[in-house]
Parts: sequence; structure tokens; C-alpha cells
Amino acid sequence: MDMPSESTHKRVRHARILVVEDEPALVKLVARMLRSAGYRVETAASVKEAKAIFSRKSHIVDLVFSDMVLSDGNGIDLFASLQQEAPGLRVLFTTGYADERARWRLIEEQGWSCLMKPYTRQTLLSAVEEALHADGETPPRAIRDPGSRMRNTPATRATAGREERTSKNSDRHHGGFLQT
Repeated sequence: MDMPSESTHKRVRHARILVVEDEPALVKLVARMLRSAGYRVETAASVKEAKAIFSRKSHIVDLVFSDMVLSDGNGIDLFASLQQEAPGLRVLFTTGYADERARWRLIEEQGWSCLMKPYTRQTLLSAVEEALHADGETPPRAIRDPGSRMRNTPATRATAGREERTSKNSDRHHGGFLQT
């Protein structure tokens, strides 16, 4: 795999990212991590808010970083809607669970990647840079932070509880994704 050039690296680091996450503490943390790396960040706490921001700023959004399960919908449907307005838009999903077969299959078919919660700053930044460089030929994958385990924090408890309720009847499945 070729390494990005210095000019590509600078362009990527100035990319504009729409972060869609309904957990307030997590969205603030993610936005701070991305901004500290030089990205320009807009945040939304819901599908409705993300669509409103995107309708005003679609021409300046390079990447959507969205939780898969949101309080008023899901990240996959949100991205499909946004992509109709901006066909070249890139996406990186995130989730705290890996047990909905239909969603994993769709993510794999579309060539998207998903960052598994919890993750470190370095794993987040690497996944974002990879998503911005995606060429459509790189296989999709579930990205796991190798040193991270699901922690019992307010953010992970809230997210896990909401996602567990959403996916009660589904089997555990990783959809054949490479786990790193």
C-alpha cells in the first residue's frame, strides 16, 4: 500500500468532518480529538440535526463519522440520504456492538468501514485518515483498537444499553470483517 504524500496528508488533515453521535460526552471528546489533529468539525446529536447541518454545509463536508444507532434513526440511512446530495461523500461508521447481520452485510457490500467502540485517539485518527483516502478497492473492515476493551463508563453504558435494546433478537456476527 502506498503511503500518502505530504500534500495529501495536509489536505486530509484539513478535511471537514460531520460527527453524528447522540451521546453528549462522546461527541465532545471525538470533536476535540479531531480538531486537535487539524480537522474541521461540525457535530450533530441526531439524524434530524445532521440533515439540517448538511443541507447548509454539504459543499464543505468531506467525511461523515456517524454512530450506527442514533436516538431518531440510524447512521446507515442517514448516510444514504446525505449521499444523494453529495455522491462523492465518504463515511466512517462507529458502533459499540457487532451483532446485526443485515447492517454488517450492507456495510461490507458498500465498501464502508466501521470503527468499533471503544477506541483510542490514535485508532480514531488512523481510521478517519483511511476513510478519507478510501479508493473503493480497499476491503471494508471493522476496526478494533487492539488494546481496548469495552469499559464500564457512562458513555459506553448508555450506548450499549440503547444498542442492546435495538438489537435484542440478532445473533453475534462480525460479517467476515478483518479485526485489527
